[in-house]
Amino acid sequence: MLEHVEEFDKYLNECNRVLRKGGLLFLSTHGTWQFHAAPYDFNRWTHLGLKSLLTRHGFEVIGCNPVLGQLAVPTQLRLAFFESFANSIGTVGKILFKPVAMLGQLKLMIEDKLTPARVKERDSAIFLLTGKKN
Repeated sequence: MLEHVEEFDKYLNECNRVLRKGGLLFLSTHGTWQFHAAPYDFNRWTHLGLKSLLTRHGFEVIGCNPVLGQLAVPTQLRLAFFESFANSIGTVGKILFKPVAMLGQLKLMIEDKLTPARVKERDSAIFLLTGKKN
């Protein structure tokens, strides 16, 4: 959710303030992803940028897990587009979208399995981070 935080330095300083020494911080945020204001969408990140950000704010990065590598991202983005379109045409669209979604999810899972770990670490749709307060 870090992409929705406008003042992330202030946010992470506050996380550091309220956590005890050794306390854990769990974050999720986007690398490669579509704009989605809910209500705001401010940032995109790389694994290096996220690790640097947490370290600067007094956290030891103990995990940075990538989710959805480069091969799977286009499929996920297309599915999001088709779902939006299907919802805009009502009940029939929602019904027709279900088999498309099932096939798309299968394709996405295969693509993600085929993406090498080194590529996913570098470029992924989502990053899940765990930081430990120093």
